Amino acid sequence: MSLLNVRVIIGLLLLAGVASFALTGFLRLYALKKNLLDIPVERSSHALPTPRGGGLAFVSVTVVGMLVLLQVADVTVTSMLALIGAGVLVAG
Repeated sequence: MSLLNVRVIIGLLLLAGVASFALTGFLRLYALKKNLLDIPVERSSHALPTPRGGGLAFVSVTVVGMLVLLQVADVTVTSMLALIGAGVLVAG
């Protein structure tokens, strides 16, 4: 792998982190505005009502990142579709 590819991948990872952070914040505000909250019960891991849907940001950024990786790395379409499909299935 050339130095240019390494720099591109590092840049894409940083961009993915910023995008995940920003999209999570947007989804949090949306959930609060629409009152989409998880109300804790005795088995919950949190004690206060918590906005739902923040994981959607990570799933979206990961899927887009995998599609970009398909373009810049030596990855087969079949293996990438398997990874994206499995990730979306688990997220669902």
